[in-house]
Amino acid sequence: MQFEIMLRQVLGDDAYQTASYFGHISLFKKYTLRAVKRLLKRVDELEMDNRLKDRLLNGFQNLELKIRELKEGEDARVLFVETMMIISRLLGFDWIKGRIYSTPVYTRNLHGLIADHVYAGPDKHFYNEQQKLEKSLFQQRIQIVKNLQERGYKTPEIAFILNTTDYQVKKLLGKI
Repeated sequence: MQFEIMLRQVLGDDAYQTASYFGHISLFKKYTLRAVKRLLKRVDELEMDNRLKDRLLNGFQNLELKIRELKEGEDARVLFVETMMIISRLLGFDWIKGRIYSTPVYTRNLHGLIADHVYAGPDKHFYNEQQKLEKSLFQQRIQIVKNLQERGYKTPEIAFILNTTDYQVKKLLGKI
């Protein structure tokens, strides 16, 4: 059952009723490789330190290779090791010293907050309030960017102050 839950967490309803695939090597590989591919894409989309991104992409590519090479009845502990390497990097461990060299920051986006509430029980009022809040926060962010620009700050400086990218600042200013 955990296999299906893991797959559905990454692939959604495309992985519905896949729990039995855990015992069939070809189906296990097919669906696990689909999940790894989606995770690889997600890592590539995230903003992070170049070294960390490189190490994570490398880790997922190694995991993908090990899954492809897996044969029926073969010891799968190597998959566990590759997965633990990825998890350790996501939690900030690096340089095989047993020390934390990065501080990960995970936040819920607005869609996550809405999903938390919706899946806990439908509430149209909450959803409408969240839409109003999202619009209001977006307008405030645009105003902050314009105020900083009026004070003489350049796009990269504004991006640094708001902990975002130059691209996002330009989008807020309507230049993209």
